[in-house]
Amino acid sequence: MSRAGDPRWEINGTSGDLLLTSPMANGNIQSTELTLAGGSTPETTLSHPESPQPADPELAAIPVGPARNVAALYAAFAEDLAKDTCTVPDFAHALTIQTLIADIQASVAR
Repeated sequence: MSRAGDPRWEINGTSGDLLLTSPMANGNIQSTELTLAGGSTPETTLSHPESPQPADPELAAIPVGPARNVAALYAAFAEDLAKDTCTVPDFAHALTIQTLIADIQASVAR
């Protein structure tokens, strides 16, 4: 959380910069609308790339925001189940991440 109030994530690289911001000061990026801006060298200002629209007309009909994000996740999960694929994180991914976090916490405690 930025001292300025709203979530702000700035990434500076050798070829450019990205800035991700949110209008809500709740710090929870999963439940807010995010704004992405970026610029590459030699530009001196950031611009806002155009957001792609979902190919699925049902998803495109949902207003941009948390509801559309959740609907898109459920649609991707349903497609994986129907096609017997694994393109979205599942419980195995969650276990891997939780194990990694536990290992990091254990190494810090030593």
